Amino acid sequence: MYAKEIEALYRDADTITMANGDDVVGLHGDLNNDTVTGFIKETISSIPGWKELAHSDDLFALGMSSLKALMAMRKVRQGLGLPTFALSTLYTDPSISALTSAIFRLTQEQNLSKTARQKGGLQKQRDLLRLYRGKIDHIAVPSKHDVKEATSEVVVLTGSTGTPGSYILYSLLVDPAVAHYLLHESEA
Repeated sequence: MYAKEIEALYRDADTITMANGDDVVGLHGDLNNDTVTGFIKETISSIPGWKELAHSDDLFALGMSSLKALMAMRKVRQGLGLPTFALSTLYTDPSISALTSAIFRLTQEQNLSKTARQKGGLQKQRDLLRLYRGKIDHIAVPSKHDVKEATSEVVVLTGSTGTPGSYILYSLLVDPAVAHYLLHESEA
């Protein structure tokens, strides 16, 4: 129903953030652990709806939405001059301390050639695909009796094909408190 509007919102997140008057103060000079950690904490805290964060807090467990993640990505890219900072980095490194480490890795990777980065990205994708295939093969199919007595949470996830959806799907698959079911929507 609102698919076009939602797509436009995500596509134009940079414009929307700038239109709201959000100025991003960048870091200059040598980056060190303390300055990058402080910058990330300030960046996340500047997004509406966030309170005080500990360095080890999982941002998504605390309720970060994909739109807020997109806003954070834009601010990190602009503030650190790091165009290779991807949205997927927020999903794979969802805490301030993990993001700090990821940013240092990314700054080192910027020095690699384009070909080397592409090969590394492809290998990472292959590794993730292998990991997910292994997880899917080990998902037990519950019987009707198991479902009635289950003490686990049942979660319905739709739209798991993109970066946020893939991250959420993986998190649910490895969480023992969540029952696993597969629903497939036919295109017919």
